[in-house]
Amino acid sequence: MNRSVTYACVVLCSLLFFVPVDFALARRHPPAARRHQTIISNISPTSLTIQEDSGPKTFEITPSTEVFVNDQRGSVAQLKRGMRVSVTLVDPTHLRQIKAWSTE
Repeated sequence: MNRSVTYACVVLCSLLFFVPVDFALARRHPPAARRHQTIISNISPTSLTIQEDSGPKTFEITPSTEVFVNDQRGSVAQLKRGMRVSVTLVDPTHLRQIKAWSTE
């Protein structure tokens, strides 16, 4: 009995040694964010419209959207029409991050 328990422990430990740590601790990663740079054509507290070749495109600004103006943390109130902007999308309609630069 004692020998079979020892054998089972050795086999179990050997199997655990060969299981990759990434597999054991695997977490579902969100899809890679898409980034796009253009010009702000309209801004409101809850939405941002950018000018695209195919026409204007509007995205929703959420409380979790990060805003940077001239490479410093900022707010939606600092964004103005005509600013150069780089947006990172969570999905096709929601913004993860807005980076804007004044044209002056």
